[in-house]
Amino acid sequence: MVSCSERVRMAVAEHTRKILTLREKETALVRVDLEHLEDLHLRAMTVDNGKHEFDIDEPQERGGTDLAPAPLPFFLAGASSCFLMQCVKLAIVNQLALNDVKMSAIGRFDRRRGGGFEEIIYELRITGSEPREKVVEMVREAEKMCYASNTLKHSVKMRVRLWYNNEQLPLG
Repeated sequence: MVSCSERVRMAVAEHTRKILTLREKETALVRVDLEHLEDLHLRAMTVDNGKHEFDIDEPQERGGTDLAPAPLPFFLAGASSCFLMQCVKLAIVNQLALNDVKMSAIGRFDRRRGGGFEEIIYELRITGSEPREKVVEMVREAEKMCYASNTLKHSVKMRVRLWYNNEQLPLG
């Protein structure tokens, strides 16, 4: 089973049930405030659910001081962590016997002015004792539940690759 406390299991079950049963549009808001510290060093602060801070910088070869990751890794981390979070929540809610749940996010982008991401690939690596079909179903449902992926797939080619017990499975 995916490791979590009973408190987390209950909260995830309630929240997931709510999301899966929503029929009318319910708008939510997420906000991050940013400030320039010095050079190319920025600080971001979350203001919606809890107060958290994280720094953003550029590597030295691009003029930064390399005190923190650059913006694009945060972009990929944010989008991919949203997707992986949905996988973990569904594994918890459905009490799936999964051991390791890991993911890499790979973004291919055009560096020219006016360019952007051309493709984002999520590579999931999961091990466990569930039937393959249940894992594929979980990943497909996570795709539908991930706000970041839903936003991106309308504007950039998005692909998900699933490895379950070291075997790549088709998602269709």
